Amino acid sequence: MSDPWRADPFAVKDSERAFNRTLEAFAGASTPRAEALAALLGAVGQLLTLDAEGALALGLGEPATPSREALFGAFDRDALVTVLDRDAMSDALEDSAVRLCAILIEDDDERDQAPVGEPENRDAELTALLSARDRAEHELLGAAFVLGCAPEALQARSAATAVWDGIVQPKSWRLVAFNHLRQAALRTIAPRLRPRFWWWHTGAGIPAAAVTAMSAAAQLVAQFPGARARFESLVRAETIWRSQVLPVKRASEVRTLRRWLSAKANAGAPDTPLGLPLAAAAGDEVAVMETPELQISFAAPGRLILDLLADRRPEARPSLRTSSGLALTAASVAFATERFAFELSDAILDDPRVSLCIPLESGDLTILLPEPDPT
Repeated sequence: MSDPWRADPFAVKDSERAFNRTLEAFAGASTPRAEALAALLGAVGQLLTLDAEGALALGLGEPATPSREALFGAFDRDALVTVLDRDAMSDALEDSAVRLCAILIEDDDERDQAPVGEPENRDAELTALLSARDRAEHELLGAAFVLGCAPEALQARSAATAVWDGIVQPKSWRLVAFNHLRQAALRTIAPRLRPRFWWWHTGAGIPAAAVTAMSAAAQLVAQFPGARARFESLVRAETIWRSQVLPVKRASEVRTLRRWLSAKANAGAPDTPLGLPLAAAAGDEVAVMETPELQISFAAPGRLILDLLADRRPEARPSLRTSSGLALTAASVAFATERFAFELSDAILDDPRVSLCIPLESGDLTILLPEPDPT
C-alpha cells in the first residue's frame, strides 16, 4: 500500500522562494563563493526532501535562467565535496554533535526532576542541533542532484558528516526519548528519503517512555529469573521480525517502476516470470501514458520509448533520474522523428520513483514514474 504522504503546500512554496532567491544570487555572482553555492545546493536539497523536484526543473528551465550546465558545469565532484566540507560547515557540525551528546547523556532522573519550562527549552535546542545535520544533508542531496550521481557516492567522501555521524550514532538510541519531536519532523520529509535522515527516522515509532523505562526494566530482570527469560524471548522475537520478516513485508509493498509498468500495460494477459505482460514480453510496444506533450510506451525487457508531440528545446534530449541519483539520457531512435528510447537496467526498473525530464521550448516538463498515487 502506498504512503499517502503529501508535502505541505506552504512549505513547498516557501522552499521554492528560497530556491529562487539563492539561484538568482548564485547566477548573478561574477565569482561564486562557497557559501553562495552551498546555499543554492541546500535549497535544491530542501525541495528534493519535499518531493518538489518539478519546481527545480521549472526554475532551471526558465528562459531567463542560465541552464544547469552553465551554472554548475565548472564544478566537478571534488569541487562540490570541498564545498560540502568547508570550514564553516565542519565547525557547525562538530559543535552540534558535542552539545547534542551532552544533552543525550543527561541522567534520566534529572530530566524527570527538571524545573518547569526546561523541557520546552531542551526540545527547542535539540531541534536546532539536529537541524544543523539537516542542512548538511540538504546540501549533499543538492550536490548529488547537480552531478547526477547517488548521494552515497558523495557522502563516502565527506568528512564533515562522517564526524557528526560517528559522534552521535552510538548514542542515537537516546533520541527515542524525544520521539514527539522526531515524528513531527518526519512529516516534513518525503517517505522515500526518511531513512537518509536517520537522526529523525531510526526508532521514531518506539514509545518514548522506553528510554526512561530501561532502569526499571533492569531492576525487574535482575530480581526475577522468569522476567529475564521473558525479556530475552521478546528481544529474540523482535530481532527476527526486524531482520527477516519486516524486509520481506516492506519489499512486497514497494510500488516500483517495474510493477507500475506491468499494471499499466497488462490488459488481462497472464504475467511472465519477469512480471511483465506477454504482449510486452514478445517485444511489442505497449502504451502506458499519454499527455498533450508526449506518449510513453514500453517494450520488454527494459525499453522505454518516448514520442514527443510538443516542441523540444534544440540540442537537448530527454533524461531520467532515479531516487538513488542514477541519471540516464535518452537515445534518439533511428529513422524516427522526435522518438527517443531508454534502455532500463534492473536497478532502474526496481526503483520506486523515477523522474522523467522533458526539455520543451516552453520549459522543462518533469513526470514522475510511477505516477503519484491519487489517494
